[in-house]
Amino acid sequence: MILLLLCLQDLRAGAAVVDATPPKFPVIVNGMFTERSAGKANDPIEVRAVALADGGVTLVLAVVDSCMMPRDLIDAAKGVASRETGVPSERMLVSSTHTHSAPAAMGCLGSDADPEYPDFLRGRIAEALAKAVGALRPAAAGWGSAVAPEHTHCRRWILRSDKVRKDPFGDPNIRAMMHPGYQNPDYIGPSGPVDPEVAIDDPLVGARRHRGRPHAVRSPDRGGKLAVDRERPPPQRLREPLDLRERARQALPVARLDGDGDS
Repeated sequence: MILLLLCLQDLRAGAAVVDATPPKFPVIVNGMFTERSAGKANDPIEVRAVALADGGVTLVLAVVDSCMMPRDLIDAAKGVASRETGVPSERMLVSSTHTHSAPAAMGCLGSDADPEYPDFLRGRIAEALAKAVGALRPAAAGWGSAVAPEHTHCRRWILRSDKVRKDPFGDPNIRAMMHPGYQNPDYIGPSGPVDPEVAIDDPLVGARRHRGRPHAVRSPDRGGKLAVDRERPPPQRLREPLDLRERARQALPVARLDGDGDS
């Protein structure tokens, strides 16, 4: 459906970025396998959305800076946006970046949900979806890709045959694990090759304003992630890519959609 929309001559697109940084701290953070809290945010936490329309069908996609979100939270946000815009909720998709450095919208990976943040986030998701629809303008589509093997790595490594681990049921069938550690002798190597392609909008392409700046760009998650603690300053080895990301944000203030599963 998205590809069909993008091929139409009367394509319209709209984008919105809504700040979802918690209004007060501390806040519980997902993703470290033991519960922790953050006392501040070094980077804005956002909901980024793009709407695509052909005059008859409208689709809305949103990506949230979150580790995971419960289905009822997403459905409630889509319901609010649907009532406001008239776009059916089944034509809205919401996904997360799966960052391990954002407020806990649900209990997962060793932490409970923050007691207040889910309600706050629900409203921000609904706002982003509705604003993207409200911003629909004539648009054209563009896309591209590059091969960059220096930025893609396999983080899932195979264990030695004498180091196979037991699963939660006690059966010895875990042959591979993520994050093996530096030069860990228990592992023999990556579990497979990596895709060196870095793509912009595949299959969802960049919706560009006619003779103007882009509305939005989307890069699919091919398994590589950059997780940054939002409370502690980033280490030196991450400052260069983070500075580059911030310069790109300032030079091209568009909705950047990249994330994991959709709901």
